[in-house]
Amino acid sequence: NAMPDTIRGVGEKLRQARIRAAMTPAEAGARLKIPTHVVEALEREDWAKLGAPVFVRGQLRSYAKLLGLPDVHAVLTAMP
Repeated sequence: NAMPDTIRGVGEKLRQARIRAAMTPAEAGARLKIPTHVVEALEREDWAKLGAPVFVRGQLRSYAKLLGLPDVHAVLTAMP
């Protein structure tokens, strides 16, 4: 599952923002209505475990929006 190099490091930004928000991966998953292991895979940038790139992009966009990361959300929204 090829994801563009332009988003390298986005998982760490998400993880740091989640920690700043005092949220556990399980809490983030509950708020996003996705399993905890998906949140953890997004933060590790383990795209292969997450399915088709279109789904990964959607999950990343939702996560960035939840955490209030407009710059990350903008990058993901601009992806094909």
